[in-house]
Amino acid sequence: MILTVREWIQEGCFYPVGVMMLRDYGGDVIDLEKYTAASATTTARERLRERLIAFIHLPPPKRKTAPEKQGETPQPIAEPAEIFRLRATAKTLHKREAAVHAQMRLATERAERYQCAREIMVDIRPELDEIYQKIGDFKTSGLVP
Repeated sequence: MILTVREWIQEGCFYPVGVMMLRDYGGDVIDLEKYTAASATTTARERLRERLIAFIHLPPPKRKTAPEKQGETPQPIAEPAEIFRLRATAKTLHKREAAVHAQMRLATERAERYQCAREIMVDIRPELDEIYQKIGDFKTSGLVP
C-alpha cells in the first residue's frame, strides 16, 4: 500500500483513482464521491491526498481468504417427505401471491384491486401461515405433521 499511495502521488494524483484506492483501503469517501475528476475542488483534492497519506502509516488491509477446509463438511440433514411437500406447496403459494400482487398493481379499477388484495389476505396468506406453523412445529418437536 505504501508504494501504491506514493506512486499515486508521484503520478499526479488522478482524483478518481485516489477515491477508489481510499475506498479499497476502508477509508471514508462519502464526502469525496460526489466529485468527478473535472469537478473536484482543490479542497476535495487536498482532503483526499491527506487521507491517503494517512494510510501510508497504517498496516495494509487484510485480504479475505477462503476458509481452509478442516475435515469433511457437514452434510445437510434430510427432511422428511412431508416437510419437503409443505415447502414445495409454500413455494407455489409464494409464486401465486407474487402474481396476484403484480395483477393488483396493474389493475385500474378499485374493485379489481380489492379482489386481488382479498385473494392474497383471505386465500393465500392463511394457508402460508399454516404451512410455516407446521414446519416450525416440526423443527421444535421433531414430529412430522
